[in-house]
Amino acid sequence: RRIAECESGFNTTSNNSGLYLGMYQFSEGTWVATRAAMGLDTNPELRTNAEESIRTAAFMIANGQESAWPNCH
Repeated sequence: RRIAECESGFNTTSNNSGLYLGMYQFSEGTWVATRAAMGLDTNPELRTNAEESIRTAAFMIANGQESAWPNCH
């Protein structure tokens, strides 16, 4: 929750320079790699889906990848 608030103010369509998208500001590369590791759909358009982005961020956090959000710890 803290990361989503910091990254986007909970805005699911937040877009930072076209490089980072969604509530957790995932890059396309991070999204695809993480979702593949999860065995889920890697479609980068899903970055704007609240449920999918929360699921993906939770997976990353549970696997010690909070450093993906260096400005929002």
